[in-house]
Amino acid sequence: MEHICTECTLTFSKHSNLRSHLKTFHPDKLDIIAPNKTFKSIVLCNKCPKRFSKYSNLKRHVTKFHPENINELTSSKICPYQCSECQKKFSHLQNLRKHKKIHAKDSDIGKKQQNFKCSLCNYENSIKSNLILHFEEYHAIKIEQQDLHFSSELEFQKWKTDMEKKRIFFICHIQSSIYDCRGH
Repeated sequence: MEHICTECTLTFSKHSNLRSHLKTFHPDKLDIIAPNKTFKSIVLCNKCPKRFSKYSNLKRHVTKFHPENINELTSSKICPYQCSECQKKFSHLQNLRKHKKIHAKDSDIGKKQQNFKCSLCNYENSIKSNLILHFEEYHAIKIEQQDLHFSSELEFQKWKTDMEKKRIFFICHIQSSIYDCRGH
């Protein structure tokens, strides 16, 4: 499962890595984009003291142990996550996040969609993973994801500057030659 920073579109393999990134670069968005995971029970059985983290597990339990109460099941569902845009409630944070994308799409109407552009040709695409595939298929350049951690924005900026110095090159369209930043 990918964990995406909706502020800058970086992706992370772990929720904790996304939280670290947000703490460093978008601290005001931390609890909105990646709140701390809580593993508390969110659904309760009305007929016994059992508690469940998923509604589907409660439904299975009621079907097996309290089948006469299956019609009461919907009233026992607890929905602690509420959309701030339309007040719709959800039992799981992941479902709320998916739902919020609907509002993001609505607010993007009329805005130009961000395109990811190839630095070597005229290719562009609105999906970052398609650009990565383009680099691999058309330019034989393998793009690998790395989980990077920085203790401060200053440390990140230094790393970024160092990486850019190593990677900058210029293409001469007249002679079809490639030069690095040192002029070789």
